[in-house]
Amino acid sequence: MTDKPWIENCRKADKFKEEEPEKYQQLLTTLAELEDCRERIKEMRLWERDVIDRIHELDPPYEAIYAGFGKATINKSKGKRWDHEAMWNVLVARARDARLIDKETGEVLESEGQAVRRVLEQCAYVSYWRLEPLKEYGIDPDEYYETTSEKNAVRIQN
Repeated sequence: MTDKPWIENCRKADKFKEEEPEKYQQLLTTLAELEDCRERIKEMRLWERDVIDRIHELDPPYEAIYAGFGKATINKSKGKRWDHEAMWNVLVARARDARLIDKETGEVLESEGQAVRRVLEQCAYVSYWRLEPLKEYGIDPDEYYETTSEKNAVRIQN
């Protein structure tokens, strides 16, 4: 466990301590265990990073089957910092000019808005929806998703 400054209980924690003293003590022990666990995970990730770096230094083939291990793929990924504002601007501008047109008749087959949506769907992937802005537009997010799993979480902040 790392050395942290001493933090006092808030009222809710004091109330929990008073009403459920055994559970309160178990919670403190379990929170300490969680912090130890997370510290070990950090150490393991550092070790893993070191081992991966040493494998890369050996400059092996990109993909090969190794006896006793099976197929190993060894590659390097790049971190990217996108200029999102510029990307949105150029993509929307190009999409406005990308409407589908019938080659024989010259008839425009989709509106500008439909073209923008189609191009955005081809080029960008939305992995989550921002709930508060949706609600501000009068959209009830609960109508557009189904819960497929739930995961317990504990976050400790100093």
